[in-house]
Amino acid sequence: MEQTDRSVNQRDVPRWLPLAVVLLVVVRVLTIIFLKSEGAELVKWVALAKAPQQARTSGKPIMYEFSADWCGPCRSMDAAVFRDRDSATRINDLVVPVRVVDRRQEEGRNPSDIEALQRRYEVRAFPTVVIADAQGQALERMEGFRGRPAFFEVLSSAQRKAPRRRR
Repeated sequence: MEQTDRSVNQRDVPRWLPLAVVLLVVVRVLTIIFLKSEGAELVKWVALAKAPQQARTSGKPIMYEFSADWCGPCRSMDAAVFRDRDSATRINDLVVPVRVVDRRQEEGRNPSDIEALQRRYEVRAFPTVVIADAQGQALERMEGFRGRPAFFEVLSSAQRKAPRRRR
């Protein structure tokens, strides 16, 4: 059996190939960095269990944002309101924000605390935003997403109804 020595000569590798590999690695690293910064939450979401205490301490009402992963209007509201830096700043200043994600479609049921909260506030559609005082009394609500101005009108209305904090 005859063996042939086929060693790869540097001339067989195109000159552009190492440059292309380096360029692809740089693009991949930049993509990872960009996606991490885009995924950063601007709204300072608070855990459901901690919200009432934080509301009592801060004097702010609680904003429950009921959504679902499969919900198109929820994604629209997320993009237009919660991923907008100015809107997120206003939300963080005015309320204790709590994101409540429905998992019924994906997992067959929700955790008991989410089920109880959805029953309490009669959540029938997504998104639903409920603004409540620290004791859980609903001050205002919005079903569906009707745009950023309507969202902030609901927030403003709730602020007017919220009990004033004594200093």
